Amino acid sequence: MEKSKRPFIAKEFFNRMSHLGELQAVLDPNDKLGYKNYYIDLIHKTALRQVISFDKIKLALDFGCGLGRIARWLAERVEHVEAVDIAEEMIQRAKEMLKEYNNISVSLYDANRLLYDDHTFDLVTVIWILQHVIDISSVNNILSEVSRVTKQDGIVIFIERTTNDEPHGKGMPEDYIIRRPIRLYRELFNNNGLKVHLHYPVRTSLPICNSGFIQQLLYSGKVPVYFFPLIIKLDLFLQIKKYECTVGRCFILMFQRPKMRVRFSKREKHIKNWLVHTIHDKFLRNLLPKYVKGKLVDIGCGEKLYADMIKPYFTEHIGVDHQDTLHDKCNIDCFGAAYDIPAEDGEFDSAICTAVLEHLEEPDKAIKEGG
Repeated sequence: MEKSKRPFIAKEFFNRMSHLGELQAVLDPNDKLGYKNYYIDLIHKTALRQVISFDKIKLALDFGCGLGRIARWLAERVEHVEAVDIAEEMIQRAKEMLKEYNNISVSLYDANRLLYDDHTFDLVTVIWILQHVIDISSVNNILSEVSRVTKQDGIVIFIERTTNDEPHGKGMPEDYIIRRPIRLYRELFNNNGLKVHLHYPVRTSLPICNSGFIQQLLYSGKVPVYFFPLIIKLDLFLQIKKYECTVGRCFILMFQRPKMRVRFSKREKHIKNWLVHTIHDKFLRNLLPKYVKGKLVDIGCGEKLYADMIKPYFTEHIGVDHQDTLHDKCNIDCFGAAYDIPAEDGEFDSAICTAVLEHLEEPDKAIKEGG
């Protein structure tokens, strides 16, 4: 039968997998020990945590929810989550498994139209879903619907396995998984009103954390699971590369197999950065309870990387950065220079300024303005 007539053949597969565990049903059904799936799930959630600021997100949609692994994680961070999937048996089990969450609603997607009004959601996640939609017209329909139900200033996040070459399913079950090149996804997103905001590779074939030897140790259970978060942070620091920022709110988090490996000298550089940030964050956590309170100004806020860390200590978080910043501007509340913050005298109760003064020609002038 032609693929175009069976765009959701994976639906049959996932209905058969619905009796398995939460991760095994939607990641690797052949992972009997569970360590591989746990590691992949942790990578997904660590990457999501790095690009989502939950301060202004109230309503989220988890498209292709499976048994609810992402929906449950989101429900702990937002007011309400709508979770949808095309597989009826997955939905039945998900409703049972998520019934203790009064802020999650689970429903069936009919492969045609999402039953929500236009511009409903602050956040939409589509995690490892498009690789299972073989027919391009169906991919376009999904992206069109996702775009429609997302607010104008909302965020859409995709995580997909990709290739550098033409679309293929080499090594994958036939008609079940297809890897597409990033350039094709970018074209599909753009055609459906989703302008690529950030392209963020989170897992590639680099030689430390993702080497065959280390993977074998991780997946066999020979590495204790409490080391997994640390290994993943190291993995992300070694592999992260931010690409172009354009108008739009679509994040692409890609699992890709690159043609080139990173040389050892670059690994050393990223390990150094990881250690610096770890030490920096430790001192910041110790200082926040003592000095941060009330209305906070974040000078040179960039993407508000420390928003989650400082959230318990302020009543209002105002981010200030200059117009020409290379960072994503979506979290900047007002534009201005560190020398001339657009605020009244004495307006703020506390201020934070991290890794900014080193870039200024007159840091003493900025200190006087902030203090």
